[in-house]
Amino acid sequence: MLSFFKTDKLYLLFPMFFGAGVASYFIKFTENDLVIPLIILGFLLIFLSLLKNKVFLLLLIFMDLGFIYSHMITINKKHEMLDADMSFSEVMGVVDEVDYYKGSKSVILKEVRINNKSINPYLKLTIRGQGLIKYGDYIKGKFNLYKPSLPSSYYDNSNNISLWFDNIYASGFNMSKVEVVEYETKKDIKYYIYKARDYVKTIIKENLNSKEYKIAFAFVVGEKGLISEKIKKSYQNSGIAHILSVSGMHISLVAFFIFFVVRSVLALIPIIALRYDIKKISAIISLVFASLYLMISGMALPVIRAYIMVFVSLIAILFDRKAISLRNISIAAFIILLLRPDSILSPSFQMSFMAVFAIVALAQNNITKITLRLKNKGIIYKIFVFLIGVLITDFVALVTTSPITMYHFNKVPLLSVFGNLAVAPIFSFIIMPCLFLGVVFGIIGFGKVFFVIAGFGIKIINEWAELIDGFDMVYFNKAMPSWGLVLCVLSFVFFIVFKNKKLKSIMVVAYIFGFVSPYFTKIPNLMINDDGSLIAINHDGKLWFNNLNKNKSLAKRWALKVGNNPDKIFGKKKEYKEFFDNICDKEACIYEDFVIMKDKNGCLPSKVLIDLSWFGCDLKSDIKLNRKDLFINGTYSFFKDSKGKITYKTSKDKITY
Repeated sequence: MLSFFKTDKLYLLFPMFFGAGVASYFIKFTENDLVIPLIILGFLLIFLSLLKNKVFLLLLIFMDLGFIYSHMITINKKHEMLDADMSFSEVMGVVDEVDYYKGSKSVILKEVRINNKSINPYLKLTIRGQGLIKYGDYIKGKFNLYKPSLPSSYYDNSNNISLWFDNIYASGFNMSKVEVVEYETKKDIKYYIYKARDYVKTIIKENLNSKEYKIAFAFVVGEKGLISEKIKKSYQNSGIAHILSVSGMHISLVAFFIFFVVRSVLALIPIIALRYDIKKISAIISLVFASLYLMISGMALPVIRAYIMVFVSLIAILFDRKAISLRNISIAAFIILLLRPDSILSPSFQMSFMAVFAIVALAQNNITKITLRLKNKGIIYKIFVFLIGVLITDFVALVTTSPITMYHFNKVPLLSVFGNLAVAPIFSFIIMPCLFLGVVFGIIGFGKVFFVIAGFGIKIINEWAELIDGFDMVYFNKAMPSWGLVLCVLSFVFFIVFKNKKLKSIMVVAYIFGFVSPYFTKIPNLMINDDGSLIAINHDGKLWFNNLNKNKSLAKRWALKVGNNPDKIFGKKKEYKEFFDNICDKEACIYEDFVIMKDKNGCLPSKVLIDLSWFGCDLKSDIKLNRKDLFINGTYSFFKDSKGKITYKTSKDKITY
C-alpha cells in the first residue's frame, strides 16, 4: 500500500498542508478561541510519539499549525475599521503611498485625522480632479468615507481581508478640492524611493511616446492606471495581461539578465575568473539589482511575493544548489505564508505558484533530454525548439491556472497560447532588457537607442494583442465553484508529488472532473440587491435584469460571477423590459413562488415574500424579507431545488473580515 504513495517530493506537501490550514481559517474569518485546534494539536503530537509511520500525522500537524498561526497573526493585527459610512467629513493626513490613474489618484494616508479626531490605521482614498500630489504631502479636504463593503453577491470571491492586514480604516473619495498644507516632509528611505521612482518615470516619459510610456510604466514601476481601458481589455482577452503587473516574470528577467551580463563580463577578466567564484559574485550583484527593482516598482504585495521567490533562487546559488527547483519554490511559498497568511486568498499568489510549479516540474523532467538533443544542432533548429517550448510552457501554464482564472475572474482566454507565442520572446529578450539598459544609460543621457527598440517591441505587442482580441470566441465565461478549484489544486500537486502511474492517472481524472465543475454550478432562480433596485431572474439558464440603466456595473458583475457573458446582456434590454413588464406592475412583481412587494396592495401569499414597501405585510411566508434585511445582509440569491424547496445565500455569508 505504501508503495502506491511512493514519492521523492514529499517536501511539497508540507507547505501545501500548512496553506490548507491557513485557507481553512480564512474561509470564515472569526475571532473564536484556539481551544479546539490546540486540543487537536495535542492529540496529534501524542499519536506522533506512538505511531511508526509519522508522515501523515506530520502533514496534519502542519495543517493545524497553519490554522493556529493564521488566527494568532490575524488577531494580533486587530485595529479599528469604520462601522458606518460618513459623508462630507474633513480628512487630514500624510500621503504614504500614491498611484496615478487617468483623471484621479489613489493614495494611502497615515497620521490621519477625521473631523479633528485622530485615527491610528490608514485611509485608502481616491482623489479626483486634483493637481500633483506626491509622497510625504500633508493634505486636507472633504471626503465621503465608506466602511468595508459586502461582496456583490454570494458568488463574488472578492474579500476585504487584505484591508485588515494593511491596517486600512476606511476607503473613500474627495467631495471638494484637496489642499496640500505646508508641512515639513520626513525624508525617510521611502521618500528617496519615491524620488527615484519619479526620476525613472521622467526618463521613460522623455524617451517614449504617450501610448508606449504608459505601458512601460507598468513594466518598470508597476503603475498601470494610465493605460487605456481598450488596451487593457485587449491584453486580458488575448491572455497577456500578466505582463502589465510587475511579477515574478519581471523580477526574474531583471535578476537573471544582470546575472548573465555580470558573469559574462567577469569571465573575460582572467585575474577575477581564475581566483574567485564568479557565479556567486554574479548572484550577489543580481540580488542587489533585484532589490532595487523591488523598491522602484512600488513594493506592492504581489511584487514582494515575486521577490521572495527570486531571492530564494539566488540564495540557492550561493549555497551551490539549483537556482530553480521545486524545493526552492516550496520554501518561497512557505515564507510568503508566514509573512502574509492572507496571501493564500490572492489570485496572483495562487496563479503564480500553480504556473511555476507546473513549468518547473516539466523542465526538471525534460531539460537534460532537450539539452542533449540540441547539442551540435543548427541555429534554425534551436529557434524552432525554443518556439515549441514557448507553446508547450504556455499551454501548461494555461491548463494549470485556468481553474483559478475561472474561480476569481470567471473567464478563460482561449487564445492565450497564441497570444504569448509572440509576446514571450519579445518581452523577455527585447523589451525588458532594453528598458533596463535605457533607464541605466538614460541617467547619463545615452538611453535613447534602447528606448527606441523597447518602444518598437511595445508597439508590436499592442498590435498583436488587438489582433488576437479581434477573433470571435477569444474567451469563454464560466464560474468555477470552490470545490472544483480545491479538487484541481490537490490533484495537480499530487500528480507532481507521487510516482505511481495508476495514482497519476487517478489525479488526471480528478483534475478533469474539477475542471468541468463549472458546468455543474447552479444559477440562482432569483437575485435581488441590497436596496431592491436590481432584480435578476434565471430565464433559460441566463440572468435577465429589470434595471440596467442605474445598475450597469453590478449587473455585469452578477452575470460574470454566474458564468454568463456580461458583454451580451446590454443587447437584450428590450427583451428584458418586455419580460419584466409581464410579471410586474406598480404593486408587485410575481414570478413562480416569489413575490416582490412594492405597495400595500402587493401583499400576496407566496413561498418567498420580499417587502420593498414601507407598509408591511401580515401574511405568513416560508421566507419573508424586508428592506432592513437587504440592507444588513446585502444581495440575496435564491435557489429552488427539484422538490420545490427554496433556500438562499447572502453577500454577508461570503464575508471574510
